[in-house]
Amino acid sequence: MLKIPLLTALACTFVLSACETPTDDTAAAATTDTTSTDTTTTDDAARSLISGSVALPSQMALVSTSDVTRSATRAGTSTRALISDAALAAFADDSDYNTERQNIFVYLDASEPIDFIDSLLCFTGQTEPLAMNGKGNYVAWSDAGCFEERSGGGQEQGAAEPAPSYIPVIVHSSQATDDSPLIINGWVPKFPEQGGDFAVKMLGEVTETPTEETPFGIFKLAFGLLPTMASPESDKFGMGEVISSRTEDNSSSFTLYQEQSDETQDGSGNSIAVSCITQASVNYNQETEIGRARTSKLCVNTASDEVIPSMSRAFALAANADYIHMRTTDTLDELTNPTAQTVTVNQCLDRNSVEDTAFTYGLYDLADGSEVVLNSGVQLHVDADGNGSGDDANGYESWGQMGYGGSWREDDQPWTNGEKVQEATRDDSTGKTYTVKVAPGKLIKNTVEEIPLETLVGVEFQAHLNENSGRFTGDTDFNQDSDEVDQYEAILKLNAAEDGFEVTGIITDWDDDGPVITDVEGTPVAVTLATNEVVSMWSRQVGGRVTFAQGAVSLSSFVRTYVNGSETASGGLFAGGSDVTLHCVEQCLKAGVAVGDIDTGSNWGDVFENDEQTAAIYSFAQADLTLVDAADDAIGFASTVTTSDTNSSDYWSWGLQTGPMVTGSAITADNFYAGLNNGNITTFYVWETGLNPWQQQTVLVDDATSAIVTFDRPLGIKYTHSTANDRNDSAAKDGAVFVLEYGGKGNLYGLPWEPIGNNWAPVISLADGVVVADRTGAQYVFKALEVEQNMTVTDFSAGFCSDLPFDAPSEPIPTGVVQDVFGLGTMPAITDVAPSVIGGEVQGE
Repeated sequence: MLKIPLLTALACTFVLSACETPTDDTAAAATTDTTSTDTTTTDDAARSLISGSVALPSQMALVSTSDVTRSATRAGTSTRALISDAALAAFADDSDYNTERQNIFVYLDASEPIDFIDSLLCFTGQTEPLAMNGKGNYVAWSDAGCFEERSGGGQEQGAAEPAPSYIPVIVHSSQATDDSPLIINGWVPKFPEQGGDFAVKMLGEVTETPTEETPFGIFKLAFGLLPTMASPESDKFGMGEVISSRTEDNSSSFTLYQEQSDETQDGSGNSIAVSCITQASVNYNQETEIGRARTSKLCVNTASDEVIPSMSRAFALAANADYIHMRTTDTLDELTNPTAQTVTVNQCLDRNSVEDTAFTYGLYDLADGSEVVLNSGVQLHVDADGNGSGDDANGYESWGQMGYGGSWREDDQPWTNGEKVQEATRDDSTGKTYTVKVAPGKLIKNTVEEIPLETLVGVEFQAHLNENSGRFTGDTDFNQDSDEVDQYEAILKLNAAEDGFEVTGIITDWDDDGPVITDVEGTPVAVTLATNEVVSMWSRQVGGRVTFAQGAVSLSSFVRTYVNGSETASGGLFAGGSDVTLHCVEQCLKAGVAVGDIDTGSNWGDVFENDEQTAAIYSFAQADLTLVDAADDAIGFASTVTTSDTNSSDYWSWGLQTGPMVTGSAITADNFYAGLNNGNITTFYVWETGLNPWQQQTVLVDDATSAIVTFDRPLGIKYTHSTANDRNDSAAKDGAVFVLEYGGKGNLYGLPWEPIGNNWAPVISLADGVVVADRTGAQYVFKALEVEQNMTVTDFSAGFCSDLPFDAPSEPIPTGVVQDVFGLGTMPAITDVAPSVIGGEVQGE
């Protein structure tokens, strides 16, 4: 069994990365312009205590794995390898599989007050200050996704997650001498947020990088939030600081202070201003495995100074080698001085009994353990204002990226047809010039794969059902309201006989976590289809959209590939010419979908030609990648429709999509679905369109060759789960089929997520070494990169935590920020410089 040594990371399941600080002579106060002096060391200098691959921990978990487990996983050896000994032995010691780091951390409620720091460290760690030590001022792009909460969002096969939304950071990291601390300055001139952009200053000093012996490392890291980089300190609306040190008894110690202004809603839905203070103090002895901690978040109504209970909690922890004693109250004072009104919750957690949840994975070649690397995109130099007179000789002054999953621009501007961009290079050479092509939607090729019904037990499907559509026979009162005239989004599951589906719930609303589902009362109503009719459903687990025909023994699922105009080879869409006729069999969208077709008073079928069952003929041209009707009008929203209109739509807030379309001759819906069922039809197309960039196709055309620039689509993996492959030996999903897509390190799509308490987690966690194959038969192995562990709650009557009093940590709880982060010098004016680091990857190495 795994054992969890406490607090090896309220600073340090941070996977050692970096938050940064000033130049050498400005480390402490940073009150001068740090960019005017560039004191550096040579790249090959021996950096004594500043060594390793990262500068700081990357995540703040209150506990992490035991010394034994941590040593194994950090060395790359799987704690439970499923590939054969012979196959594993074929991997060289320095293979990617064996050297890939695993970040293993333990979830505790006491971690909640410091969640923002996890996000900040993820974000700043991607600037790689240790790798860039002594290399002067540089630009890093960090992923804004670090600040996104985990949830169970949807995904289609082949529809890779949207491209990362990068935020530029200006960084300088250096040492005055080999024995000096690593000093890092960081400036984020424009951090985008819905309520308005803001600026961030970061200031840090690293004396020792984290090691097994000093898991937190020794460092100081401060950050400050301002409306703009030029704003005075008096305009600040947030700041914080993490300080890690070592105590006299060789314990690791860590403190946190953070304050921030925010907004929330009161019980009546009114917006109120709140002020929050987060504090923490932790110490842990690696040898004795004894530790103590306090964490707290206190939020008050800024106007009344009244505590907001729903946003405020405090925790005390005490740990020995086997158990963790945790206390929860509303405030820090109540932890040790409870009143008659104090509500106290005590728990005793078993560190020898944990369950793993793997959140991200890497994929490696089964033959030699080498990492699977995909050509996911290209960095671009962009003319942000379109005037052709940018900072460099070719008129470019901004940056962007384009890949299979989408695109990103530093200037937040939309791409335009005919726009000229240039490949970003790491040297003085001139990159390739491209022309941007933008279409109002995406044509998606669907290749059919069958999934046996018996593998779908327990899988939830979403479907739009119209009780009065004529598609069904028998009872159609699926929502059991005593009529058969309604239409709605429903939840369907496989029936007990495993030969059809039944309605188990109705989607009544959507929130940040997904659909709000009301279970049907009584016996679920079976979905019985008329002859040649099908029901179209959606499930993340099986790769997105699927169809089922009455009497079929399997579902038809669809592998999706975006059409980008490069499909000219034999068998490709444009092999016979640049213009293609597509026959839509049903749910055929019309051109110029108006506000009245999607607003509150509209019906679901108002966006289609005549009705949802009327067929249509469209044209699709390679030149503009746009689906049009006989009048040459683009299929989709009218120009008068706004994102506000779509966001408020009952049915179309996520955009529009046609039903299936085929090349060749026209075909009826009955014959189309019959062809799907008997295997005669294996390919068809759909058109997706909307007002958001991710609902539109954007491609690059190489000016020198006139060829479309292509990128690798995610690897498709059809995986059948088993108890033997489960990280926790769980049999809950034994035999379940998952249609997965691997889009590069850390990006595995297709696993459904489920709520667990206040959090979300994937429904399965794969053991390291699980062998899988892609659609070509090539074999690979998975290895988890980020693993969360949850401890078992024990019975207090057993007395396991009776000898764990809530003594105070060695360091007092901080009441302010020590470093003068707002005194950080002027941000370097870096112009016409390609990013040196993107998403934690140093470029040009």
